[in-house]
Amino acid sequence: MTINRIAAIIGAAILLASLMANVANAQETATLTSKYTPVYFYDSNGARFYNGPVVQSDLFVTWKSGVYADIWTSTAGNTRLDFDKEIDVTIGYAGKVGRLNYKTELLYFVVKDGDVLDLNTEVSLGFVVSPFIRVELYKPVENTGPKQGTILNAGLRSSFKIAPRTTLSLEVTAHRDSGAFGYDRADILSGYIGLAVAVTDRTSLLVGVTPSHPLSVVRDGRKDEAVWEVGFSRRFGGK
Repeated sequence: MTINRIAAIIGAAILLASLMANVANAQETATLTSKYTPVYFYDSNGARFYNGPVVQSDLFVTWKSGVYADIWTSTAGNTRLDFDKEIDVTIGYAGKVGRLNYKTELLYFVVKDGDVLDLNTEVSLGFVVSPFIRVELYKPVENTGPKQGTILNAGLRSSFKIAPRTTLSLEVTAHRDSGAFGYDRADILSGYIGLAVAVTDRTSLLVGVTPSHPLSVVRDGRKDEAVWEVGFSRRFGGK
């Protein structure tokens, strides 16, 4: 394990402790989400990173200033060192000007074959059906890490209530992958259909499916997918 990786894990633990302490004081709002899915699937490039069941959880904390932080984990629940295991630490800022929403964030991925830095920037319009554009820049922390690359994303998303306690979320996105993580250059079309059912004012049950279709001819194993997930979310702090 490299010094960078040890520092990242220690930093994530310190950040998590700090975030939870602040949330306990009701200084900001946090959402804990945990989902079970049959494979580790990454919708941005349409690839399976791990071909087996995983539990993926994250703690997302927002401040009134627009600053936010997130700690995301993935594991298959075994002791093997494999691509099911990952820790992502995110620091970002979100704001809006009229109907224009924007955010930028820096992520540090702790992964098996070498850690990765990811800089994301997104702009969207706040309508019932919201168009968005997102740029994702990936760079390995060390030369031996996954191949650097860029993924450009453009799509539409919407979220609305279909019943008093049930929210439907829809998204369709076109991705242009320059070859990040060593995959082929490719255009990918993906979507998301999700339901959130509120069982209390702060707790929801989640179910969703992510379809994906390579628009380009690829020879790296990517193919048509429809990956489902089930889980829950719990909000802390705030009103």
